[in-house]
Amino acid sequence: MKKYKLTDMTKTVCRPGKDIILHRIQALKTFSVSEYKTIKAGDLGGWVESEENLSQERNAWITDEAEVCENARVYGNAWVADDAKICGSAQIYENANIGREARIYDNARVFGNADVIGRVHNNAWVYDNAAILDESVVYQNARVYGNAQLNDNSEVGGDAHVYENAGLWEFTSVTDNAQIHGNVNVSGNGCFNVYADVFKNEHYLVVGPMGKDYQFMTFFRNYNPHRKETEVYINFDGYNYMESVRCFLNFHIKREAVEYQSAYAAAAHLALLRVKLE
Repeated sequence: MKKYKLTDMTKTVCRPGKDIILHRIQALKTFSVSEYKTIKAGDLGGWVESEENLSQERNAWITDEAEVCENARVYGNAWVADDAKICGSAQIYENANIGREARIYDNARVFGNADVIGRVHNNAWVYDNAAILDESVVYQNARVYGNAQLNDNSEVGGDAHVYENAGLWEFTSVTDNAQIHGNVNVSGNGCFNVYADVFKNEHYLVVGPMGKDYQFMTFFRNYNPHRKETEVYINFDGYNYMESVRCFLNFHIKREAVEYQSAYAAAAHLALLRVKLE
């Protein structure tokens, strides 16, 4: 027996290059998605383009004003609620929980016990007990898993991994091949890229805002795959210097007429003392 049907209630939504007609769903039997979420026969659910978007098997459900369309699929015991929108070829499964104004699209996957109210797109995966909160974003080929948590408009992209018990706060950005893990909590507008390998709070330092342009300098433990060693690297207000802090001090600060030169140099010297490489 099917667990739901498409009703005659419809609405049209715009997708790039086309309009899509969505149908509100209605439960045909009573079942429980979890200990606290029971769907009763006759209950109205959210919106789908077709039955391909929500499995008739097991207990996955779409509720409230949530929308799932195109080739996106919700299955297993997943829950999609509030004003969430799932499209493209995204997949939501196992015990994933999607809510508020979450946006999940392209080839993104959310599974395990993951909780998402932010955005996940491109080929990004969020799984295990990870949480993407506030308006945080996971994109490109990034992976967020374990008990990791993104807060305060943080973002993870590129081929970066955030995992174990790591927490990102206050507009933190993690990209390229960076890895943030362990029990570290990263905050303060930090930008971590290249081959950042941060798993202790002592592995990074964010200095700022500095100067009239409200600039931030992020110093972090980086693994240099060419030299096969760790060193302190710098990301200066979103621009990455493919060089160690020592190079930054010796060449950039000394040779260029940089405004607030003494402040930048002081921050770099502090980072060399503060950031631990073990």
